[in-house]
Amino acid sequence: MAPTSYPLSRVSARTVSRESSLVLLPQLAQAHGTPAGPQLPAEPGAEATTKQSGRSAPAQSIAASSAETLTTTTEESTSPTCVPIAEQDCVRHICLEGQLIRVNQSQHCPQGATRPRCGVLGLAVRVGGDRCCPLWECACRCSIFPDLSFVTFDGSHAALFKEAIYILTQSPKEMVTVHVLDCKSANLGHLNWPPFCLVMLNVTHLTHQVTIDRFSRKVTVDSQPVWPPVSRHGFRIEDTGHMYVIRTPSHIQIQWLHSSGLMVLEASKASEAQGRGLCGICDGDAANDLTLEDGSVVGEAEDPAPFLDSWQVPSSLTSVGQTRFRPDSCATADCSPCLRMVSNRTFSACHRFVPPESFCELWIRDTKYVQQPCVALTVYVAMCHKFHVCIEWRRSDYCPFLCSSDSIYQACVAACEPPETCQDGLLGPLDPEQCQVLGEGCVCSEGTLLHRRHSALCIPEEKCACTDSTGVPRALGETWNSSLSGCCQHQCQAPNTIVPVDLGCPGPRPETCPRFGEVALLLPTEDPCCLGTVCVCNQTLCEGLAPTCRPGHRLLTRFQEDSCCPSYSCECDPDLCEAELVPSCRQDQILIVGRLGDSCCPSYFCACGDCPDSIPECQEGEALTVDRNTTELCCPLYQCVCESFRCPHVQCGMGTALVEVWSPDRCCPYKSCECDCDTIPVPRCHLWEKSQLDEEFLHSVENVCGCAKYECVKAPVCLSRELGVMLPGQTVVELSADGVCHTSRCTDMLDPLTSFYQINTTSVLCDVHCEVNQEYEHPRDLAACCGSCRNVSCLFTFPNGTTSLFLPGASWITDCARHHCSSTPLGAVLVRSPISCPPLNETECAKVGGSVVPSLEGCCRTCKEDGRSCKKVTIRMTIRKNECRSNTPVNLVSCDGRCPSASIYNYNINTYARFCKCCREVGLQRRSVQLFCATNATWVPYTVQEPTDCACQWS
Repeated sequence: MAPTSYPLSRVSARTVSRESSLVLLPQLAQAHGTPAGPQLPAEPGAEATTKQSGRSAPAQSIAASSAETLTTTTEESTSPTCVPIAEQDCVRHICLEGQLIRVNQSQHCPQGATRPRCGVLGLAVRVGGDRCCPLWECACRCSIFPDLSFVTFDGSHAALFKEAIYILTQSPKEMVTVHVLDCKSANLGHLNWPPFCLVMLNVTHLTHQVTIDRFSRKVTVDSQPVWPPVSRHGFRIEDTGHMYVIRTPSHIQIQWLHSSGLMVLEASKASEAQGRGLCGICDGDAANDLTLEDGSVVGEAEDPAPFLDSWQVPSSLTSVGQTRFRPDSCATADCSPCLRMVSNRTFSACHRFVPPESFCELWIRDTKYVQQPCVALTVYVAMCHKFHVCIEWRRSDYCPFLCSSDSIYQACVAACEPPETCQDGLLGPLDPEQCQVLGEGCVCSEGTLLHRRHSALCIPEEKCACTDSTGVPRALGETWNSSLSGCCQHQCQAPNTIVPVDLGCPGPRPETCPRFGEVALLLPTEDPCCLGTVCVCNQTLCEGLAPTCRPGHRLLTRFQEDSCCPSYSCECDPDLCEAELVPSCRQDQILIVGRLGDSCCPSYFCACGDCPDSIPECQEGEALTVDRNTTELCCPLYQCVCESFRCPHVQCGMGTALVEVWSPDRCCPYKSCECDCDTIPVPRCHLWEKSQLDEEFLHSVENVCGCAKYECVKAPVCLSRELGVMLPGQTVVELSADGVCHTSRCTDMLDPLTSFYQINTTSVLCDVHCEVNQEYEHPRDLAACCGSCRNVSCLFTFPNGTTSLFLPGASWITDCARHHCSSTPLGAVLVRSPISCPPLNETECAKVGGSVVPSLEGCCRTCKEDGRSCKKVTIRMTIRKNECRSNTPVNLVSCDGRCPSASIYNYNINTYARFCKCCREVGLQRRSVQLFCATNATWVPYTVQEPTDCACQWS
């Protein structure tokens, strides 16, 4: 990129005689000076003005004569040739009279090269100009944070809390939607963002559609799976390994981070009037960001729920979470927890970009931020990432960010820079001017790298040699099964070289089968992938016919070891008999099957069988019963039924507990009384009572276990309806509205009527009057009655008798003394200190033409000059050098003013001797001035000299 050149003006120089107040030596300055940095060009056409004072020579005549002399000298000399040097970024060199002048183009940008501040939208983007003089603009940037809070194109803030599909932005040709799903139901708990998160992105342009599933890492274009990078139908989809970058045909760029889920949309200014949705309208007006689909607008302080529902895709709502809107602000609610959290030194690097005060205004309006500090801090750090501010704040025990076993957490990930993968060198990084994203996430552990950019698999570097047909990485020399049977194997022999593996099976061995009807077949051996030879019978080769069997018989085939062909016989087969009606036997009968005579088919009979064991003996608590439904059966059913009311009862006394031991073989449990003092209830006493041991029960016959029993008795306390319960010696102080202090003290004297201690009450009137500069201060001791007066300002009486109040920090002068109202821990205190005057030399004051005047309100005296003594003055003039000149008059320092002179008679020479001093320079300094050369339209620096100080000196 060629550097931009700027016009230069002609240079003019002026020389002044030594009697004048300005001395310029341009030739000397150019020979010994060093060029300085360029200055911004000024408006041309302005003429020089020269201030005349005292005995200085007229500036116009001096400038004309010196310019003529300088021009003549330059035409007679010959400029040497400059040695060219290599150009640098935004810096070019110009040869002027044998000198290389360095020009930095970035310092001469007409629109200024400073990047503007865009608030929570992040850093501005370059929309024009070049690298040396960029043109900045706040981008149409919409950010959706991992917790589903988002910042619109113009900086408004809201948060989603429903599981549905939402429209981020839409225009007549294009629509961008996101699918919010339940993270827990999708098995995404490691993201630490319950309950909802962004899962799907859908971009539709005309008839073409792009769908991205972030968690399964699947990208489809018109329902066809693709692997990034891909360019199709005006879409450009890339995967850096840390995030997706999607560019749509309508010039919308979407950046979506894999680990955290942060999504950033940047729209083109050309389409800002067409796009509407959750991201708002990019027109620089935040008031209309929350515009509903029907055109109505939700106010900034109102609940954004109608705005969120307006851009929800119909029939896509699945579930609803807790609303996050709070109608508060830091002016009406307490934001101190947020300020303490964000103002921590850990986040100080971001405070100048995202001030804690502005973020806490968002925090107080979001319920999730207030309830979950980790969510609030994550969103604050994500805002800081938009300004490329890296903050490491998470710990394993504080807001951890969980990663998979083969990856580790990294606080700051340059998402546009691709991580190390097996395909390094095939795909380069993205354009740094179009992609500058910083975020947190998971990266591969040390010693591993990504298999592919579009995959979340971290593998050792040796696994990069090959990739099998299913996408699994393989190391050099690794062998694997490539079929379900395991008999097809492949091996990675060289990088990206996969060859089949020979199993080494022996060839088939032909054998002669010894028996007739046998044939040789190839069958699997001990190794399932290798085949062997075996002899098997072929029934089609056997001779003979099978016999025909009579009804009720079946043909039975038998084989012998010494014969391949079978032998046949007919045998009885009941399955071939005609179906006979099977009688239905009772429950207590059994079905008997038999054959009559030599028949092959069976017959069925019902008969009673043997009864089971005798009638059972019932235990204690059981009753013998007969099943009424079995009285007509061969064997009725007897059973013992447990009836608990038949079991004996046992009554235990106080301090004992009934213990029952159940047995599965018994109806009634074993009961016994065992000592258990915990069964005796413990009384709950009132505040004016105390618990006391019941001595009568302790020594009673009833207390067989020696248990302790307690009862409530009155405690030695004071009892009052207004003050409650007080201990002896306790004091309560109360101050009434009329200024009377009441002191109540619990004594150790019993009241015979109530059996409680008596309360003595005394009253004191707090009659405290404070001065006008004091305020009443309540006592810090709760047991004290009245407070005291404390100075809050200083009361001062002036000499004329008037009094005034001064706040702490005020200072004033009276009677040549300085007074200061100081703030101390005990209150405001008036401090007085005398004024010290600076030394004054009246003789020197008269020499410089000054006069003695009072100062500091008449307490001191000082010298006031009349302004006509020799000193530095500023003169404006246009400087010219050959064909170069300054665009505007330049302010140059010169010397001007009166100096002493005298004429004294000298009798030795019989005449008057004249003495005079001249106002002239004391030391010189170099100064660089920018000149514009019209011949080559170039700015060059030019060095002149000007006085550092002026004084009266002998000429």
